[in-house]
Amino acid sequence: MIIKIPIEKLLPHENIFKNHFQKLFEEIKNDGFLLRPIAVSKLDNSGQPGYFLIHDGHHRTKSLKRLGCKYIMAKVIDFWSDKVKVFYYYQLDKEFPKEKVVQLALKRKNLKPRTTKHFILSGSEFLPFHDNDIVEPKICTSLNKLK
Repeated sequence: MIIKIPIEKLLPHENIFKNHFQKLFEEIKNDGFLLRPIAVSKLDNSGQPGYFLIHDGHHRTKSLKRLGCKYIMAKVIDFWSDKVKVFYYYQLDKEFPKEKVVQLALKRKNLKPRTTKHFILSGSEFLPFHDNDIVEPKICTSLNKLK
């Protein structure tokens, strides 16, 4: 389900690349809309009720925040499902512990950019969250609706 979430209720688990952030910030600013929702999961059972963990969309979140948006559109994922896997970004044959992703976010200790890559089962194969129409379908939400 795609919902509108207050940006202040989001916890990242990775830092961002400044160059990529600046490029994306300018793109979103010039377009005037958010093309795709970010991917999040609820942290209700992790001691942070009402908060969400960002799985994909750290750069979009920071861009919208800088543009004065108070909300962001997000697809809520069941992170603990067997249909979701996390791998080391540059070692896709090695799983990254889901518990560690959550623990680091709760402690506000972000990983380096592109430490993890998140996948979801689609049919018989796992596909990355990023630019995946199952997880992040095109929605083209005006920035005015997110302020």
